[in-house]
Amino acid sequence: MNNINKFSDKNIENLTNTAFEKAIKSSIKINVFVFSYGGCGTNYLRRLLKIFTHNRYEPTSFKNIPNPKACIHIISPPKLPSYMTAIYIFGSPYLTIKSLFSNKNRYKIDTINILSGKKFIDDIKKHNLDFYLKNGTDSLRLIHHFNNWTQSKTKYKILYIKYETLQKNFDNIEKDFNIKFDEKIKRNYKQRDNLITNSFTKEQLKQLDSIYGHFNKKIENMPDYWMKYPNGKISIKPS
Repeated sequence: MNNINKFSDKNIENLTNTAFEKAIKSSIKINVFVFSYGGCGTNYLRRLLKIFTHNRYEPTSFKNIPNPKACIHIISPPKLPSYMTAIYIFGSPYLTIKSLFSNKNRYKIDTINILSGKKFIDDIKKHNLDFYLKNGTDSLRLIHHFNNWTQSKTKYKILYIKYETLQKNFDNIEKDFNIKFDEKIKRNYKQRDNLITNSFTKEQLKQLDSIYGHFNKKIENMPDYWMKYPNGKISIKPS
């Protein structure tokens, strides 16, 4: 019997390293890739950057990756060539939880298990918010994920974007990556509802506050858009 935990951090790391090794050896040079803990405009930003369109990766070097979302949600910055830039998009943990536990489907369950580093949900019947909240802890490790990505040293640049300010930073992204976004995709931008009180029951909100209240405040106080360089230098764009 195969007892390998396919959702373990080590397995996700191996999948990601293999994916980018293939990309490096391909004839298409990939200069940027988007990472996140989910529920914060990741797919939309990838479409803007022409990395991802309608569930299909544009660079042919990514077409045979088994489970590419494993790369996207990796718990720590992976090994990437120095010419690449990683974009880490982050946002309110409440919106992430709302996204991951609404509209039950296998894709979201896989994302939940990747973030958890284990098979946290093994039955679609358990794919509900109350099941998650009863643990009373950050089982998805969103806080750990964010801290790893903001504190780790890398040999490549990392651009950090707060999801709630994504639209107003379109011009900055186009300038930094010398790209012109598709106007139709730009017009399709729809920011998720930030009215948290309308998304959860009072009891659910109380439980979320106990788990993510301090972290949510930390996210709110982070800069909207900043670049971290391999030498540790940080460049913050004014809000």
